[in-house]
Amino acid sequence: MRIIDRFTSGETISSLAEEFNVSYQAIVKILDNKENYITYSKSVPNHQTKRVSLKVLPLDQQLSSFVKKANQVNLPISLSLIQSVARENANDAHENFKASIGFFDKFRKRHSIKRQRLHGEAGSVDDERIKKWIIENSSQLLLYDKKDVYNCDETGLEWRKLNDHTYVHSSFQGQLSGIKSDKSRITILNCVSLTGEKKKLLVIGKHSKPQCFKQFNYDTSKLPVIYKANKTAWMNSAIFNEWIDIWNEELAQENRKILLLADNFSGHTNYNNKTSNIDILFLPPNTTSKSQPLDAGIIKSFKDRYKKLFHDSLYKNITENNIDLSTALRKYSLLDAIRNAVDAWNSITSSAITNCWSHTKIVDIYDNCVEMIEPDHSYSIKD
Repeated sequence: MRIIDRFTSGETISSLAEEFNVSYQAIVKILDNKENYITYSKSVPNHQTKRVSLKVLPLDQQLSSFVKKANQVNLPISLSLIQSVARENANDAHENFKASIGFFDKFRKRHSIKRQRLHGEAGSVDDERIKKWIIENSSQLLLYDKKDVYNCDETGLEWRKLNDHTYVHSSFQGQLSGIKSDKSRITILNCVSLTGEKKKLLVIGKHSKPQCFKQFNYDTSKLPVIYKANKTAWMNSAIFNEWIDIWNEELAQENRKILLLADNFSGHTNYNNKTSNIDILFLPPNTTSKSQPLDAGIIKSFKDRYKKLFHDSLYKNITENNIDLSTALRKYSLLDAIRNAVDAWNSITSSAITNCWSHTKIVDIYDNCVEMIEPDHSYSIKD
């Protein structure tokens, strides 16, 4: 860009060629393609553009275009693939070009390209299927006020698992190693309303009477969660139905009916209490990464917050009691995990929950249609 700017200001091609130590023809070629260079300069910050050599610039543009096109079609691309494309597009101006890690790192920084883990299955979800489901079930959804629409979903929590990445101070580099990963797991059922209300967590463990529960004589009613157990620590229809029945009794006392959105996991589909105050509507198969609010960021936020509290607990125990990490891990009990899980759950705000609901498009039904909810759950659409 400096060559183009200075030529525009009146400097000659010969003087520019001499100063930048390139041929006369090279300057002419740059000026012939100045529109492309100007367009490119607008897409990359100035402090980054000036670092690109004249020889690298055309290849840089080709690689940038390749990455954008791959992202548009949701094609995962690796470092080796980008290097291969770079080598294929290198011309005679790049003699002995190797597309090294250093080259890639500079290219990545110029274009703010970041390595990202692909989560879930959102890329494969059929948006039209979700839209069709919303249209087909809109009348049932509109029978309920926003505060009476809920979503529930389970997640597995490895409650004593350490992070597998860390930041290392220069004085410790090469000295640290991991310890054997503890994969102790519980299942947690999360449940939230469209207006941001959170239900008490349901926790499923492998043991009905863990040793850490002895301090309250194994009375699980004294826990800040609903606790159940089976050999696999997974949700099943018996536990789910019991959870629904308990909630149903509470709703009956309040003379309240709610709509519960759930995926079609087999443990959810066997509930058949026709007199229930809970109406269960199943989300379309293989779409929950986009149609389920809890999968739109709520569960991830919950688990991230738990992980922070877990590591904070370990650090506090290590520093206050002068013990090592292995000892701190052994002392960290299921009861500690439950308390940290509750704190993590309580820290999620109503606004964060409602924001995740908005990503599913379900809330659009209520925003675009003003309804009158009657006591008998009949409704009418306002003009």
